[in-house]
Amino acid sequence: MFERAIPLLNALRRRTGGGPAERDAHAAAREVLQPEEVEGVRPPVLLEAGVERIRAPAPFSVLETERAIVTAERVVHDPVIRWTFERAVATPHGWANAAFGERYDRAMLSDPLRGELARVGSLHYCIGFVSWRFFGHWLTDAVAASLLAPEDEATWLSHPPAWSHCRDYRALLGLAPLDAPAALAERLHVYQDYSQGSLKRERNRRIRARMRARADGAQGGGRVYLRRGEGGVRRMIENEDALIEALSRDGFRVVDVLSSDARTLVERTLDAEVVVSLDGSHLDHTHFTVAEGGVQLAMIEPDRFTLRQVGICRANGVIPASVVLEGSAQAGYRVDVDEVFRTLELAERRRAAAPPA
Repeated sequence: MFERAIPLLNALRRRTGGGPAERDAHAAAREVLQPEEVEGVRPPVLLEAGVERIRAPAPFSVLETERAIVTAERVVHDPVIRWTFERAVATPHGWANAAFGERYDRAMLSDPLRGELARVGSLHYCIGFVSWRFFGHWLTDAVAASLLAPEDEATWLSHPPAWSHCRDYRALLGLAPLDAPAALAERLHVYQDYSQGSLKRERNRRIRARMRARADGAQGGGRVYLRRGEGGVRRMIENEDALIEALSRDGFRVVDVLSSDARTLVERTLDAEVVVSLDGSHLDHTHFTVAEGGVQLAMIEPDRFTLRQVGICRANGVIPASVVLEGSAQAGYRVDVDEVFRTLELAERRRAAAPPA
């Protein structure tokens, strides 16, 4: 029973939370899997008119950091680090041992008290706060982190039950993480793995290869408009129908996220030359399927601005492009259809002139 209470005792002692320095102080071991890397890049394709509309950052973003990406020609990729903690309890809402832990929700305190407490020698905890909260980070960060574990050791890759695409991707990619309400690990490994350096790129290639191998009914290629629908936080483009009509006349196919399982999304976007969509986690469905050298254009709200997709595009050999929408969450959003086509034209010129950077 004591083992089930470890997260609760940890919380009572106020030993939960912190960053890399706190992990360093309490971990039994620390291993740098990839050192810091510096990379020269080309800025994303983004018209000046869009830059002028930027007003506020997306949640958990800093506006100055996001604005810097607009013009940056040099990127620093933080190290990939693995920490090992002894006799720790893993749950879908965080993890803890007697000395330290990280809690994403209060449910972590009660998770070990419900049902089975699995026991494993070595467990790789691939979830972080951001991938616990956002599906897109689960797909591009947590799944990639799971490939850092030795094949004969267990991984933890939990997700909210409502994220049905996660179950699809686990099957599609041949992943078999530990399924249990909670687990006691003699050695629990946690990661810093959000950067898009050489180690992430190598794993991205493996993920793309697995998807390609299993997309036996692929109907991809060409140009795709990925329609988000009303999943997640409600964010709609008022004139989306006019945009879709214009793109369709230009040869775009429409793929609907909400009505498609993961395999269908992979098969219908595989080797797409261009993908256009509203920014958000749903756009991550295409990071491993857009053709290398292709273009991903994200339409971004001016009052929740983020260029998160840019680094992931580069790590997959894809040219990042963006259009900043007009309007606001209160008044509604509209897209300048002509601006979408002008941005696509610039991206296509870059694609024709040189490999992406």
